[in-house]
Amino acid sequence: MTAVKPHRAHHADGSPSNWQRYLDLLQQRGVPETAQRWYMRRVEEFLDTLKPKALSTLSADQVTNYIRRLSQRPDLAD
Repeated sequence: MTAVKPHRAHHADGSPSNWQRYLDLLQQRGVPETAQRWYMRRVEEFLDTLKPKALSTLSADQVTNYIRRLSQRPDLAD
């Protein structure tokens, strides 16, 4: 599998996009390259479901409830 390509790696000013920063974090944490795509998809689903204007506007309960619902999906393995 090829490396995950973030939606937009850098901003016009050359600074890394949030997607690139997240991918860099996954790599720093030792997440195998083959699993990085899974993590990126989960974040995309998270953002698509909750549609926050900013992550800082989400409450802990919103995040916890989302994770609880996600953990009940039969199509996702442990």
